[in-house]
Amino acid sequence: MTTRYIYGSCLVVLIVVYVVVRLWRLTDSCLWFDEIFSVHAAEHSWTGLWSFVGQDLVHPPLYYLLLKIWISIGSESVLWVRSLTVLFSIAALIPFYFLCRSLQLSRLALLTAMFLLAVNGSVLKYSQEARMYSLLMCLSLFSLWLFSRWMKDAGSIGLVVVVNILLVYTHYFGWLVVLAESLAVAIGQRRKLAPFCLAVVATAASFIPWVVMVVTSFRSASDLDQNIGWMNRPGPLSLLYLFFGIVEPFYYQRVSSDSVSDLRVTIPLIVLFAASLIFWVKAAKSKRSGDSATWILLLAILVPITTVFVLSWMLPYSIWAIRHLLFVIPLAVIVFVIAIDEMSAGSFRTVVITLIILFSSYAFVNTLMRPSATYSWCAWENLLREIPPDDSARQLLTFEDLSAYHIWFYERNRIPALNATRVIGESSLPEDRAYFLPRGFDGVRTMEANDISEGTFWVAFRADDEWNVTKPPVKALILQGYKAITRLNAHCDDADIYLIRLEK
Repeated sequence: MTTRYIYGSCLVVLIVVYVVVRLWRLTDSCLWFDEIFSVHAAEHSWTGLWSFVGQDLVHPPLYYLLLKIWISIGSESVLWVRSLTVLFSIAALIPFYFLCRSLQLSRLALLTAMFLLAVNGSVLKYSQEARMYSLLMCLSLFSLWLFSRWMKDAGSIGLVVVVNILLVYTHYFGWLVVLAESLAVAIGQRRKLAPFCLAVVATAASFIPWVVMVVTSFRSASDLDQNIGWMNRPGPLSLLYLFFGIVEPFYYQRVSSDSVSDLRVTIPLIVLFAASLIFWVKAAKSKRSGDSATWILLLAILVPITTVFVLSWMLPYSIWAIRHLLFVIPLAVIVFVIAIDEMSAGSFRTVVITLIILFSSYAFVNTLMRPSATYSWCAWENLLREIPPDDSARQLLTFEDLSAYHIWFYERNRIPALNATRVIGESSLPEDRAYFLPRGFDGVRTMEANDISEGTFWVAFRADDEWNVTKPPVKALILQGYKAITRLNAHCDDADIYLIRLEK
């Protein structure tokens, strides 16, 4: 009774820790570009949302539909918008727990798995972001848990179909989970192949309306270069970074200029991970070496990673991104824990778990000491408020999509609002290809640099802290006869931002 009480208490503590770290610093930063797109999509009507997301091409609409409902219940505040993703992340604990139980993990192993998932940096990052990746992880875990039950004749294939329909409407990579399940049936239980094929057909049939929408949008829109042309094809380093994401506690890359990993923590943990797997593979008499649930787990890890890696080299564009593979992290955590749990030497098992806790604690201390950062896209809102409401210049010119979209978002409900215009043709300013104004969006006008003719206006741009009026983009405007009247700026960690009032 005492052992059960200790186990139950530890489980409750870990669940509390899991929830608390996801609420911790949830509103430290503003909504960034992709999150703004999420809210922007949710602001459309039901039919408008379907069309707007369809034109984006790269993500199905389920998350945006759920976010629309969520916002209608609450608000568009950063806390409320991101709390939906937190809820999805918390809900993922249910299938994760039962998946561990179906593998008959020991109590210590299950607690270790819960701990590793609670502190995982990548899972934590996307638990706090208003995007669909936590929902993808949650539904993938539900799908695999229900599928493993059905494989053992303990569940309904109908539930698997329902979850898989939700899964593929959340993210296209949900089909990789369906593929892994199909291979598991074909390899392990061919007698179930016919009913599962019918389940896949039902899932595919439900997906036809969205396919029609995307195909129609694709024909009328530009190609995928705008969406994913900036993504690099994966190599050995990409796989290494994925392993970092699997084992890294607490730390995550906030922006691309940050270090990919805290190597002081990840290298020792990867060594522990690899050593545990080697011991596990060598254990030919492992109790679970032939367990169907274990093989389902391995397929659900290896099939998506391998498929995405290969397709990223075969297709015109790479589709490799660790956030899209977030759902493999809890599965890899379970495999790691199984390997630890089946070590014949109990003392070695204790040492490994102790080291995991110590390195995770060290990572937590490093996270506490990690200084908070102010990014340029978050600073625009406060800087825009410094422009007097009665200022006669209501036209604002921007020179990159990242700034233009954020400025539009902050100004869209203000009265009077600044009218944002995206100036193209100013090649002297840096442009991040990963950010682009949504297709079918007319909230930001575009114009050629040579067509600027307004008498008075503001210009907004990012630059280094040594910027002055003799540099782009103001230099070209001064040569056209404009004078810089007012200068507002803010220092940020990634770049400084400027608002310059010009008049002729």
